[in-house]
Amino acid sequence: MYYISSTIKIPADICEDIVTQVKNYGAEEVEVRDVSYDDFIKESRMYYDYVFEKMKYDKKPVKYICMKFDDTPEGRKQAYQIEYQLKLIPMNLRYEKI
Repeated sequence: MYYISSTIKIPADICEDIVTQVKNYGAEEVEVRDVSYDDFIKESRMYYDYVFEKMKYDKKPVKYICMKFDDTPEGRKQAYQIEYQLKLIPMNLRYEKI
């Protein structure tokens, strides 16, 4: 069986608001990771990531919000609904085996 794994990268100062929103939209397993500016730059795909422009000059910490959804029609709907509702924050969706 598979599940959908998703990560969004956001400036640390708005993390609590985004976590509340993703839980309200149906994300069940939510994990928050602190990431230093240097680590973010090393693994970022640069201009693809929403936070890169903001963080490039501020050099502030970034947080990654990692979520999991069931690989079911309902789980896929929840994942895409969160991406749509959060607008400018691209999610890195991937399928993983349980």
